[in-house]
Amino acid sequence: MTTTTNATLSQRADKLSNLHRTMKRKSIGSQLQILKHLLKAMEISTTAMSLKQKGSAPLFLGLSVATIGIFKSESALGIIGPALEKIIRALGEGMKVIMPNVSMGGQQFLSMLCLASYTFIACLASQTASQGVGPLPKSLEGVDLKWARFFSFELCLKLMNSSSALKEAFTVFIDACGGDKIAQRVGASILAQIGQLLIILAGSRESNKPANYLVSDEGIYLKQGVRSAAEAVLKSESEGIVNSALAVAVNQLRIALDDNNETAFMEALNDLLESQDTSMEELLKDLQELQRTASMIVHVTGHSHDEDSFTGIMNVI
Repeated sequence: MTTTTNATLSQRADKLSNLHRTMKRKSIGSQLQILKHLLKAMEISTTAMSLKQKGSAPLFLGLSVATIGIFKSESALGIIGPALEKIIRALGEGMKVIMPNVSMGGQQFLSMLCLASYTFIACLASQTASQGVGPLPKSLEGVDLKWARFFSFELCLKLMNSSSALKEAFTVFIDACGGDKIAQRVGASILAQIGQLLIILAGSRESNKPANYLVSDEGIYLKQGVRSAAEAVLKSESEGIVNSALAVAVNQLRIALDDNNETAFMEALNDLLESQDTSMEELLKDLQELQRTASMIVHVTGHSHDEDSFTGIMNVI
């Protein structure tokens, strides 16, 4: 009896993915449209079976189904706007540079894990900054609620950064997708830093606090990820993989953090977004709309609609 190896399955998944993309680009007539969907189903199933780590296959299948039509560009019911979509897709392309030996299926899996993670943490950051994490103790009655809620958000942010929780999570993700130790070290730093920035932007957007304030406060935790990103991008630029505008913007982020210049950092961040055909304004708009969706879910699932006493966030978690 012939045993199909993970490598063979991975090769077949890559071929199915390329064939599916080719058919999407070509006009094949309405009678053959079903072939695209059949190819996509075959691609997803084969990719899931090619993943080596235990539990990866069902998680990949679940995320594949859960993310169908999640982008607004693909569906009227999508919740991920154009700016966030461009960031996710750019990260996917960037991780290919860091993980050149990982199969196409493994790279797709990592993109899905990043999409799910960033969506969750951006929503949670917005909810925490605007509504806090629970009822205030009776001893703090009379304290400004807005200040108390943002203070709880800052504490959560510091706890997350000091524990390296995001970096450890993305290290596990990259390992599950087949990345080696170098890819885990460099890639996890970059992906965690993107997550930290999304949390800062989402939190500042809801609290009306300038993002510069949080960047200044959390700069020490951002430096490692920015340095890893700068090294990877500069190496890719020398090999002709990325454009010079992206390389310059990432390097400016590193310089601004090293100089403790939060204003220059935010300007460089906007330049980085513009190099991906989006902007800070569009990203903040996407985060706001995502937060509205999260708020609706919280109010539907929460046991209380009294925001001053209970937010319902813990029910969602």
